[in-house]
Amino acid sequence: MTHDTAPPPRVERICERFIMTDLPDPIEQAAYYQDVNLKRVIAWFIDSMAITFITFLISLLTLGIGFSFLQACGLSWLFSTDFFALPFILEP
Repeated sequence: MTHDTAPPPRVERICERFIMTDLPDPIEQAAYYQDVNLKRVIAWFIDSMAITFITFLISLLTLGIGFSFLQACGLSWLFSTDFFALPFILEP
């Protein structure tokens, strides 16, 4: 008794649509791969600039939210001009 483990033919045809088997041959169609390294370097710089911008934006938002919570918690005296007079107020 043998079991056929191959998928049905319809499943194979559906999967073949998602697999890229028709890429150009680098030797026969070299023009397709021309300047690929330059394009990758340019894409790398664009990606690194985008990541840097997003990181900077998130850092600013985190800093701003942190300062707003600091002030909301009653610690706004740190930013006032009377901060240096505080020890004299606390003396008996």
